[in-house]
Amino acid sequence: MTTQSMLATAPAPAGATVRPALVTTIAILTLVSGVFNVLIGVSTLVGGLFVAVIFGLVPQMANAYEFRQARFVGAMMMGIGIVTLVILLALAIYFLVLAFLELRYSVRLLANPPAVTRPARHIAVLEIVAVLGGNIIATLTGVLALAFYGEPAVQAYFAALSAERARAITA
Repeated sequence: MTTQSMLATAPAPAGATVRPALVTTIAILTLVSGVFNVLIGVSTLVGGLFVAVIFGLVPQMANAYEFRQARFVGAMMMGIGIVTLVILLALAIYFLVLAFLELRYSVRLLANPPAVTRPARHIAVLEIVAVLGGNIIATLTGVLALAFYGEPAVQAYFAALSAERARAITA
């Protein structure tokens, strides 16, 4: 018998709650989504700054050469750049905050023993809302997490974690 097969068949210690595969799936999906949200947030931030420079400096350089028609175009481009910058900065902040929440939750859920006692439905909803920023990975993660949170094994696992935490607090 190999070590791996012995570990797979080893019973859980008394009093320990066995983590269902769906909970591990939720944690890993949330971790992957968090990493993607960091990348998307940083790239959106850099893109917003790039748009601000292009739409802010180029029209001003055109105005410096005294092009009479460029004055209106320069102001219009600068307005478009400011609006785009605000939208991209808001998206970047949203993705970075969501990434922080996802990474924190997934690491705490994967810990042994888990540092969380209930499902993070709020994170799943925020992941679904990320579709407004074009993030399909977070949206799929949120939908799957909400579906998995409704499974009886997952609900029983979080109920057991809450009961263990309550016993530890009162003891």
